[in-house]
Amino acid sequence: MYVWFDALINYLTCIGYPAQIPHGPSFVHLVGKEIVKFHCIHWPSFLMACELPLPRGVIVHGHWLMGGRKMSKSRGNVADPVEICEKYDTDALRLFMMRYSVLDSDCDYSESKLNATRNEFIDKFCNLLTRSLSKKFSISRALAKVETRGVSSLLDEAGEEYAADLRSLYEQVDELPGIIDPHLRKMELHKAVLAIWQLLPRINGLFDKYEPWRLKGPENELKQDLVIFSALDSLRCLLILHGRHCKRH
Repeated sequence: MYVWFDALINYLTCIGYPAQIPHGPSFVHLVGKEIVKFHCIHWPSFLMACELPLPRGVIVHGHWLMGGRKMSKSRGNVADPVEICEKYDTDALRLFMMRYSVLDSDCDYSESKLNATRNEFIDKFCNLLTRSLSKKFSISRALAKVETRGVSSLLDEAGEEYAADLRSLYEQVDELPGIIDPHLRKMELHKAVLAIWQLLPRINGLFDKYEPWRLKGPENELKQDLVIFSALDSLRCLLILHGRHCKRH
């Protein structure tokens, strides 16, 4: 009991208590499942005794396993996060953990799944970006049109088929924050990531459907520009949503 009292009070020491006092129930504890009792019974009791605010909530997660077993140095099945980040980058590791972490069960780590997740991200996002930035298209021209006239006016001029299809895409992108926000509030990061990724085939479909590289000549210039702008702007929005969880964006 003494050890846990001393360990928990160290939270206050780390923030500079009593010179710095936590204000308001704005903080949330993220703890492993084996120490729930100490953070849901003992720690709140200590805070109440000190007349300090309680955490807004306690999020409990399972263990990361390797090969279905708890990581153990004696077994030699330990993943070193420093070595992983040196090889794959910190954002790749974050993305893998978001993709496969589930709060209500243990999760299994493997380098093959980490590598597959990174490659899937590259395949879905980077390939789409590469297609959009082809030298066959004029990004500056497309942006100039949008800035000068606005998207709505350009869609009306492009025709009913383009207008209906691209407006439908814009609506899906606009709705995405509202779709992933409940997942984020419940720390269901894997569901948030999947919701973002599920929109990528829709954006990629613009290239398959309209083949903008074939839209040549002055009469097709507007249609090409709208397709490229729509793809890049939608991709920008998806990467911003990813950026909420990544260091660089």
